[in-house]
Amino acid sequence: MCDTSHAQSNWHGPIGSGLTPARVERSTILIVDDEPLNVDLLEQVLEELGYETQSAYNGKEALDCVAAQAPDLILLDVM
Repeated sequence: MCDTSHAQSNWHGPIGSGLTPARVERSTILIVDDEPLNVDLLEQVLEELGYETQSAYNGKEALDCVAAQAPDLILLDVM
């Protein structure tokens, strides 16, 4: 299952940009990592920068997320 519970709805664009949700569509980044601490850190940093995040903790969840709604970028932990 794709976790979108950390998505923020009050984004106002990069600092000093003057952008508001009515004027710009937020890019979505899918974070795939089996380490919850890594996922949490990336979610916090990316959301502060104005991105919407989704998270998956294994390959199957990541494929399900992509099938449901293709993200603009996937950050994938491969080992």
